[in-house]
Amino acid sequence: SICALETEAAVDDISSLGHEEASKKVANLQKKAMEYAWKLERHLNQLDELHVTDSVRPRRKEEILKIQKALRQVDQIRGSLKQLDHKLKENTTTA
Repeated sequence: SICALETEAAVDDISSLGHEEASKKVANLQKKAMEYAWKLERHLNQLDELHVTDSVRPRRKEEILKIQKALRQVDQIRGSLKQLDHKLKENTTTA
């Protein structure tokens, strides 16, 4: 997904940054990931609220599955960012 690619590229860039700059970058990525998750959840709720005919139901289900997959990806990214943030904070206290 686009957000996964964007985050992976940003994490690669972090290794070349100073500590303060890296911490800011991680915080920004965490914010973006939270925004993606919120938007996906909102879309999921909107789809759940739709009253559709039997002919449209399979399409709605397909879209719900896509959103759920994207949410799992965002959750994985958020977990990775949390670990990275923790490592950055550990390096600050040990440095």
